[in-house]
Amino acid sequence: MPECTQDYLKALSMPFRLANPVCIPDSHVVPSKKMKIVLRGTGRTDANGFGYVTANPFYTANNSIGTGPTGDSYFGTIAYSNGNVTLPQIYTFGTAAGGSSMQPLIGAPYGIQEYDESPTGVLETSDVGAQSRVVGAGLRLRYSGTTLNKGGTALIVRREDGETLHLMGYDLLASRQNTKVVPYGDKWHEVSYVPVKPDDYDYCRNGAFGSTGTPDALIDTNQCAKLSRHCIAIVVKGAAAVQPFDWEYVVHLEFLGKTVIGASKSHSDLMGMSQVRNAVASTTSQVVPSGPGLYNTLVNSIYNEATRALPKLVSLGASKLLF
Repeated sequence: MPECTQDYLKALSMPFRLANPVCIPDSHVVPSKKMKIVLRGTGRTDANGFGYVTANPFYTANNSIGTGPTGDSYFGTIAYSNGNVTLPQIYTFGTAAGGSSMQPLIGAPYGIQEYDESPTGVLETSDVGAQSRVVGAGLRLRYSGTTLNKGGTALIVRREDGETLHLMGYDLLASRQNTKVVPYGDKWHEVSYVPVKPDDYDYCRNGAFGSTGTPDALIDTNQCAKLSRHCIAIVVKGAAAVQPFDWEYVVHLEFLGKTVIGASKSHSDLMGMSQVRNAVASTTSQVVPSGPGLYNTLVNSIYNEATRALPKLVSLGASKLLF
């Protein structure tokens, strides 16, 4: 398997451990700017010990859309609980009465207004023509409070349909077949993004995959598309109220645009890409924590599939020689 395809597999399975610039080795071989962007922050559980951090890999703008009455952003890449208000469920946009905070993808080269189709409704005047696509992404969380208050459970969550986790509560998430329940503590709990829909592999002309209009109109008319697709999360139920946690987010992206600096050659490996997609598809219905374990699982899946196919290929080659 070519190195570019191996790197793509690592971006999907252990994105925190990959340092090389990465592309998706499909038929899009135009030069792109390949970036690894890392966000870090601190959140808090609420009065009931409930807390979370969620990520939307498709929100690739370095600024947020709109602000609420308290100054909280309506949309961003990351949404997390801040401990200010008791929350019955996850909120991935809106102010959530001050209990949820948002963060855009600081470090990305483009703001939302520089994409061809800006969901803010602001017309582009500089004709940057920004586009982006997700290669891989990962999210992790760990307890950062005192040893006395350490304890509880953590849910490693990835929606197998790629949709948003907005308004989903702890009990509902814990009962889902594809949720991994682990002890909550001061070691990192990780989850990685996997593509589940055909357009997940495509370049997007909109930094949030939404439509034009105000944020409220987008939600009310169900036209927000990937604007609020916070599809991976770590959710916790701690042993004590209002306890701090650390979170980290990493995303590997490809960017196109007239002002993009540092574009490099892209690669194509359609056979290897097909093998990776087949292996990843087998993990979408079960959440395996990201890291070397998930990478080895995917590599073994590809190896076993190739081993099963080899006798058929040998047989086909022999029949061609006979006829």
